[in-house]
Amino acid sequence: MAIQSEQAFNILAIDDTPQNLMLLEMLMEEFFPKATIKTAPSGEEGLQLIQAEHPDIILLDAIMPGIDGFEVCSQLKSQPSTAHIPILMTSGIKVNADDRVNGFEGGADSYICKPYEAEELVAQMVALLRLKKSEDELRSHKVRLEMDLVETTDVLEDTTERFRLLFESSPDAIFVQDESGMILDVNPAACALHKLEPSALVGCNFRDFLPDSSRSRADHDYKELFSGHTDTVESVIVDSTGTSVPVEIRASQLKKDHLTNLLLTVRDISERKEAQERESDL
Repeated sequence: MAIQSEQAFNILAIDDTPQNLMLLEMLMEEFFPKATIKTAPSGEEGLQLIQAEHPDIILLDAIMPGIDGFEVCSQLKSQPSTAHIPILMTSGIKVNADDRVNGFEGGADSYICKPYEAEELVAQMVALLRLKKSEDELRSHKVRLEMDLVETTDVLEDTTERFRLLFESSPDAIFVQDESGMILDVNPAACALHKLEPSALVGCNFRDFLPDSSRSRADHDYKELFSGHTDTVESVIVDSTGTSVPVEIRASQLKKDHLTNLLLTVRDISERKEAQERESDL
């Protein structure tokens, strides 16, 4: 059954095997009839097409002569203009487990082995496109909020309302913290992550929710985030049940009235870590 999309979107398939590209084109026409699909037979041509076409999702073969899929992925994720394009990396059935790990470490958003079931490929694409739409909306809101901050008081009040709406409705946990690490504000997703009410989080220090073994490293990472020397780190938090949860933390500074706080967006990456561990055990 074809998946009807309300809006057209662009797909780019990069694979050095012509038969694979033909198969992908047929699958995309069947499952995404409103989509436009472009193909490239090499990493070099794929990189050129990406700059010209700005695809919404990339199906990328891992093993290719010349510039392989890992290098293509690394280049795209290192450039702000292409870093947010979701990449579904594909490879042969005899893929080395390290290849999958390398793919994820290089920035691939998902990984599937050939031969694959069409429904599985499509399901992964749908999930990645849905996530991209959500992240695009969040980035769009953030840009508008940053622009509005330089407006008049009336506009600032309107911006504050929209920021609060975005803050409250974000699927990711969001924390506002001061330089010492004290938690000033949290959204509902942050409460769900820790399985605690807001009153049990606000006023505490983020170190209170870390395992003892990671606090020294977390202190170093927090200083790096607060200074702006880095904007993303991985860590582990402990929820109210005592369960350790691996997380990815993204940071941006909030400046007002000569004060600087930190806005931390925290995402549970348990599934990603479990996938990497399964691959490393193969």
